[in-house]
Amino acid sequence: MIRTHRQSIIGLFLTSFFFCLMGCQKYANNPDLVDLFDQKELQQCGFGLIVFLSAHSCQTCMSGVQKLNEKTTGIPMIGVLDPRDRGDLAAMREAYTFRLEVMDDRFKPYAPLLSPSFVAVDRHGRILMMLPGLPDQDRYIQEILWQLVPKAIEL
Repeated sequence: MIRTHRQSIIGLFLTSFFFCLMGCQKYANNPDLVDLFDQKELQQCGFGLIVFLSAHSCQTCMSGVQKLNEKTTGIPMIGVLDPRDRGDLAAMREAYTFRLEVMDDRFKPYAPLLSPSFVAVDRHGRILMMLPGLPDQDRYIQEILWQLVPKAIEL
């Protein structure tokens, strides 16, 4: 059976979502992490978004990250770079509008298997959503995040 590109992407998404979800559930509460977000935005939005990315990430999968880089208003975000990108940190900080940090122990419990990936956490540091970066994600990533806002505020 020949798999289409779309089937491969869907399979990759489901596999990564399952493993990310299972791998991070035991760490689903880290209140120290939320101190890194803008507290006013975090209170209004209900969640913060951790964007795991790398200069070596699949460029077609970076479309969602690029979209959020253009319009981050209202959603508190932190980008977490792969340690291999430490030398590119200054250039990457100029390229992105949201705060960038290099991966360290604070972020390891939330680290997904794939990069780029989006991890939404509530005000208590609990994981609300994990989503790997996929091609053409720029068309729907903001809609997904805005659908999460009322649910996060209720928590």
